[in-house]
Amino acid sequence: ARRAFLLVQVTGSTVFLIAAVLFGRTFLTAQAADTGFNTDNTAVMIVDARHYGHDAARAQELIESLTRRLELRPDVAAAGFADRAPFYVGFANTMRMTRDGQTCEASACPMAEVFAVDPRYFATMSVPVRLGRLFDPRDAGDRDAVVVTAATAAALWPGTHPIGQRFRDDAGTERVVVGVVADMSLRTLTAAPLKPTVFRAISEADFAGPVTLVARGRGPATDLLAPMRQSLHDLAPGVPPNMIETMAQRMTLPLWPVRTLAGFFGLCGLLAVGLASVGLFGVTHHVVSQRTREFGVRLALGASRVDLRRLVLAEALRLVGPGIVLGGVAGFAMSLVIGSRMVGVEPPGPAFLLGTLALQVMVVIAASFLPARKASRVDPLVALRAE
Repeated sequence: ARRAFLLVQVTGSTVFLIAAVLFGRTFLTAQAADTGFNTDNTAVMIVDARHYGHDAARAQELIESLTRRLELRPDVAAAGFADRAPFYVGFANTMRMTRDGQTCEASACPMAEVFAVDPRYFATMSVPVRLGRLFDPRDAGDRDAVVVTAATAAALWPGTHPIGQRFRDDAGTERVVVGVVADMSLRTLTAAPLKPTVFRAISEADFAGPVTLVARGRGPATDLLAPMRQSLHDLAPGVPPNMIETMAQRMTLPLWPVRTLAGFFGLCGLLAVGLASVGLFGVTHHVVSQRTREFGVRLALGASRVDLRRLVLAEALRLVGPGIVLGGVAGFAMSLVIGSRMVGVEPPGPAFLLGTLALQVMVVIAASFLPARKASRVDPLVALRAE
C-alpha cells in the first residue's frame, strides 16, 4: 500500500512539474517577445467623451486638440490616436473581405480585424512602413484606403504585390490597399494574429465611442502620465480619462494568465515533489532498516559499499520509475490539450520532456541518497550478531 501510494505521488508530482515548467517557459517567452512596436516610452489614455455631453464632432475636436497639445511638449516625441490600442479589452471589430469575382460561399472569404487609426498612430508606436504609404487627408473622406500588416499581405496575396489590391467589406464598400506596415502583437504576445489585420483612417463616426490616445516620450513612459492627464483637464475639465497607463503596464493583461498558471502549478509542483520525496525517503529508509542483515551478508561476501549504495538507488528508481513514466505521458498529453486550447502555449518538444523527467530522476536520487548511504555504512559483524 505504501509503494502504491508513493507511485501515485510520483505520477502526480511529475505532471505538476511538467505543467509548471511549461507555463514558466511560456511566461518567459511572452515577456521577452517582440511586440513590433515601442513599449518602453509609450503611454496610452482612453477617453470616452460621449458620456460627458460631447457628440462625435466635439469629441473629435477634443482629441485632435489634445494630440496637438501633446505634440508641442518637449518631452513628447510623437502622439496619435486610434479607436483601440494593442491588448485592448472587449470584442474585436471585424469585416468580411470579399474580392472581386468571388462569393463568400464559394471562396470562404476571410474575416479581418479592423482598427480605425490616425495617420500619426504608426509613427507614435514606432511601427515602420514596409510598402506603399499611410493615410493622407483625402482618405478620411471616402474611407476606402486601408493599410494591412505584412503577415496579412503575405496570407491574402501570396506572391503578388499587395499595393493596389482591392476587396469589399460587409457593407459593400470597395477598399484598396495603399500601404503595408510591420507585424504587431495586438491581442497576444506569443502567437501570430488569429485573423488578417486591416487599418483604416479614423472618421468622425468613430469618435462616438472610446478613443485611445497614444503618446511616445523622449524619456520613461511614466513621465507622460501626469502631463497627459493635465492636458485633458485643461481642454475639457469635465471629461476624465477612462484609463491612463504605460504600455508596459498594459502588457500585464496578456501576461496574467500564463503568469498565474505558472505560479499555481509551480507551487503545486513544489509541494507534490516535496511530498513524493518525503514519501520515497521514508519507504527507502524503512526498507533499508529491514534489510540490515542482508546488507551485512553482502558486505561479508565481498560486496563493496559502493555496490550497496548503487543497489539501494537502483531499487528506488525501479520503485518510482513507472510513476515517472506515467506522469511523463500524462503531462505530455495535458500539455498538448493546453497548447490547443490556450493561445501562446506551445506543446513541449522531446528535449523539454526529457529535461523535466531528468529533473524528477535527480529528485528521486537525492531523496534516496541518505538511506543508500546508511546501507553502505552497515558493519557486517554488528549486523550478523544482531540476528
